Amino acid sequence: HDVATLLVAECDGEIVGFLAGCRAPEEFFRRMRRKYGFYMAFVALPSVLRHPLRVLERLLAAARYRGDRPPDLPGYWLLSSLGVAPARSGLGLGEALVARFC
Repeated sequence: HDVATLLVAECDGEIVGFLAGCRAPEEFFRRMRRKYGFYMAFVALPSVLRHPLRVLERLLAAARYRGDRPPDLPGYWLLSSLGVAPARSGLGLGEALVARFC
């Protein structure tokens, strides 16, 4: 069963937008932490060394994050992230990604 989806908008081989969503945020984030947690902590190490308190606070918040739980409605998914390249802003790309997601 699908837990999450990522839509990517591309133009001339360049990523110009994306949308991420999930059906079961708690399950998705639990899987992500289990699979990539060590790697994410390792990659964050240089930032921890430069700004220990600020970065550790954010890492702890990320470790505790369970996602916003969507309502108990059949077929309901949570739109988690949406991004459009600044040069493509205002052209309806975000709207098109949301329409495709729905």
